[in-house]
Amino acid sequence: MMIMRNALLRPIRPIALAVLGIAGVAAPGRADHHAPSVSCDQADHASASSGGASASASASASATSASASAGGASASSGIATSVPVTSARPARPARSDRDLNYIYLTDDQTTISGDSGDIDRARRLRRGKEPLAWFRSGGQDYVIRDPATLQQIDAAMKPVRELGRQQGELGKQQGELGKQQGELGARMSVLGTRQGTLAVRESALAMRDQGDDHPPAEKEQLARQRHELRQQERALRKEMRAIERPMHELGQQMQVLGQQIQALGQQIQAASARAEAELRVVFQKAIASGTAKPAA
Repeated sequence: MMIMRNALLRPIRPIALAVLGIAGVAAPGRADHHAPSVSCDQADHASASSGGASASASASASATSASASAGGASASSGIATSVPVTSARPARPARSDRDLNYIYLTDDQTTISGDSGDIDRARRLRRGKEPLAWFRSGGQDYVIRDPATLQQIDAAMKPVRELGRQQGELGKQQGELGKQQGELGARMSVLGTRQGTLAVRESALAMRDQGDDHPPAEKEQLARQRHELRQQERALRKEMRAIERPMHELGQQMQVLGQQIQALGQQIQAASARAEAELRVVFQKAIASGTAKPAA
């Protein structure tokens, strides 16, 4: 995936990456990328597989010998004896170098594709604040400091950065709308609590007013109190309706922004795929020309 970070390495969006090999481009003295290559991991797997096969053969021979001995010993007793044979576990499939792993460091940003754990490795190779590109190809780490090549790398990433900036702006707008929604929601909660309190008081007054043994003055007082409570409830409902309207409008604006952010995300995904295809070519040409130096 491609992760663009400004200062705090803020992520944009993950994407699937393709194979690093570029057809028809090979470094002098290096094997053509069309030819199958064996990485260190693959060599280890082959060795493990060979060792596993030898272990399996030894185990089978030992089991056969043990079975024969047991068969001879059990012939007189008439009891059949079987010796379990454990086959060697198949070796893991060799890991292929399928992802484009690179890190691009500039003054104000860090762009990562692949394993974020490689950032420290790239930073150790950096001299001061110089722009630097680190990448891995065929199991070998490379560093690019050549200004012209770094300009090509920067140009390939520019469309992705611009789309990421636009997406960030929309995210800020969405965050501001969310803050306003939260404030309105808090006010609505306070009004709801007051409404519940008034409802409890109204219920209590209604129960007191049910009796017929109240003096006329007390009945008049109860009626006046219930009337005042109903007026307060109507005022509260009016306030709540006034809050509901802007909350609904904010929700609609949030929905529009969400759709725009989603559309930008799709554009970023497509732009990242194009950028990384260009970078594969740039990196392979840099290896062939010698501007990409093997990292120590």
